[in-house]
Amino acid sequence: MSLTGFQRRRRQLAKRKALEEQKKQEEVKKLSIDDMTKEEIIKKLEEKGIEYNPRDKKEVLFNLLVGD
Repeated sequence: MSLTGFQRRRRQLAKRKALEEQKKQEEVKKLSIDDMTKEEIIKKLEEKGIEYNPRDKKEVLFNLLVGD
């Protein structure tokens, strides 16, 4: 692969990463701690396969969900 090919691939990867970050930010905007109950947050965590402690507070569980 030529230098131009490497540069093109790097730009493609950067663009893909930017799109993934944008989707993540949109998902976070859609999710609001005030709009969800603790049970709904737990359900989403289970769907994503994220381990959690059911005794944690709603805020802690929400932060696990959004990745903070």
